[in-house]
Amino acid sequence: MGSEATKLADQTPFHPDEIQRMRSKYYHLLLQPRREGRPAHKLDKATFSSNFTDPRIGGLAFELFDAGNTGEVDFREFVTILAVLMRGTDEEKVDCCFELYDCDHTGYISHENFTYMAASFFTVMRGLVEQQRRTSTAAGLAHQFSMIDLHQEETLLVIGRLFSTADKQQNGQISREEFRLFCKQHPQLLAPLTSVLRATQHACGWDWVTEAPAQSPLAPAVCSLM
Repeated sequence: MGSEATKLADQTPFHPDEIQRMRSKYYHLLLQPRREGRPAHKLDKATFSSNFTDPRIGGLAFELFDAGNTGEVDFREFVTILAVLMRGTDEEKVDCCFELYDCDHTGYISHENFTYMAASFFTVMRGLVEQQRRTSTAAGLAHQFSMIDLHQEETLLVIGRLFSTADKQQNGQISREEFRLFCKQHPQLLAPLTSVLRATQHACGWDWVTEAPAQSPLAPAVCSLM
C-alpha cells in the first residue's frame, strides 16, 4: 500500500500521507452501502452514486471519475481526478470539465449534454445567463430579459443560444477545442467542477482536508447544487 501511495504521489500533486488518507475515503464510498444493508463489492455507478445526496450529481461525478469507461472507479482513477479538481492547471481543469459535459463519452458535447448540465447546475447557468443579459451578448435575447426575473425555461433558451455560439462549426456538437475557446470567454462553465468536488467530499466524509483547493484564475466561485 505504501508503495502504491508513493507511486501515485510521484504522478500527482499529493503527498503520500494524503493519498493514504484518500484511500480511507475511497473505501468509505464502497462500504457505506454495506452499512445500510446494500452489499457492494466494487465501486460501480450504483454504489458510487448512492453516497450522494443528489443521485443526479452522483451519476455525473461517477462518469467523470470513471476515466477508463469501465463501469467502475478504481483507486487510481479516484486520486487522479481529485488531483485535477483540487490542484490541476487551468488547462487540465478545462479538459476535465469537457469530460464532465461529455457525460456519454462520445468525444464531443451534444446539445442534449449541454442542456442536461444546465438543468443539473441551474444556479451556475442562471449566473451565466444574467451575465449575458448585462453585457447584451446574447444577440436578440438580452432585451427579453431586461425587465423580468429569469426562470429556468428562459435560462435554457439562452443556454441553447450559448451552445450555438460555442458550436463554431455549426454541426450540432462542441468539440474539445471549441470548448476550450468558449471557456476562456465564459469561465462560469467550469463551476460544475467545484460542485462535483464539494459533493464528492461530502459523500466520502471529507473531514481530513485542512487545505482549501487552490483557485485558478479560470475557476469560478463555488456554486450551489440545484
